Amino acid sequence: METYNRQLVSAQSVYGAKSPVVAGALQNLAMASLAQRDFSGAENFFNRALDTNASLYGENSTPAADSLRGLAHVYMVQQDFAKSEATLLRVEKIYETTYGGQNQQMAIPLTLLCSLYDQWSKQDKAAGCRSRLAALSQK
Repeated sequence: METYNRQLVSAQSVYGAKSPVVAGALQNLAMASLAQRDFSGAENFFNRALDTNASLYGENSTPAADSLRGLAHVYMVQQDFAKSEATLLRVEKIYETTYGGQNQQMAIPLTLLCSLYDQWSKQDKAAGCRSRLAALSQK
């Protein structure tokens, strides 16, 4: 964790508070926090990475979606399924807008949503995701 903290401090001093390098350092800290089951820390770092990515690339950019995927994972691990779903649906919308609904990249948010719905015991929603994934694989 200390290595990632040093990486963040170094990146901020060299590139300023809002740079892709700082966003990456924040993502690394978020993942390290998550690995240590520090959910509050992980959420904080993912939100900071999201703010940085959104200011650099826009709220509906794929870098912002990367941070949102991390947040959704934090919520899912804590079994806050409603919050995870809302976050993943936002990721899905970003991917659909960016790549188109029939693009293979859509498999990323759809797979995550299927996993969420399985854990949440929402089999009807999981089946809908699987149908969409199957349609993508036939393209």
